Amino acid sequence: MNKDYKAQHELHTIAVWNLTFYLIDNETDDPLLNDDGSVKEFHADDYIDCDFITNGLDLDDLTEVKEIN
Repeated sequence: MNKDYKAQHELHTIAVWNLTFYLIDNETDDPLLNDDGSVKEFHADDYIDCDFITNGLDLDDLTEVKEIN
C-alpha cells in the first residue's frame, strides 16, 4: 500500500463490512450447491460481533476491492 494512502487513512480502524457463510458436508467436505452449481451462501440475520477477525491486521495486509464494470 502506498504511503500517501496509508497516511490519508491513519485515523481509520479496520472492520468487517460483509460476511457470508456456507455449509460443508461433514463427510466429504464439499460445499452445499445451488441448482446452477454455484456455492449456496447464507448470512446471519442478527448482529454477530466479528471484531476478532481484524485482530493483527494492518493496512499493509489489505488490498482495495475494485469494482468490475
